[in-house]
Amino acid sequence: MDELAKELKVEIFTFCDNASKKGGSLSITGTFENWTAKEFPADFPDFCIAIRIRLPRTLPVVLCQLLILNPDGDLMLKPLDLKVTAPVWTAVVTNRNVKLPKEGTYRAVLYADKQVVASLPLFIKCAPVPGEVLEGHLN
Repeated sequence: MDELAKELKVEIFTFCDNASKKGGSLSITGTFENWTAKEFPADFPDFCIAIRIRLPRTLPVVLCQLLILNPDGDLMLKPLDLKVTAPVWTAVVTNRNVKLPKEGTYRAVLYADKQVVASLPLFIKCAPVPGEVLEGHLN
């Protein structure tokens, strides 16, 4: 593992219903890793990815990239370049009406200096029984 990956600390990296930043505070509502759709393709409603990264003062700036991948490992959305500044950096990435072609394990992956520093699964499933559709998140 290279020095950057050892020193950079990803303290929060989560899918959530909503998140906001105000001053030095990061507020997160409804974290999840599962979602059930009635059928596919499906429209995934609004969701956020909340991120909090801590850097040592010796690394004042690190360039990161956030990727959202489908179950085949292909990009779902355009990669997002992030300029992370020390000592503590927070971000809220909001996504709206993302098309999900099929069920499976989707993934948010955070890179720093071309190395994976965090990876987050999102398990997407089809409702098991018609008429008993559970919309939203399952935990």
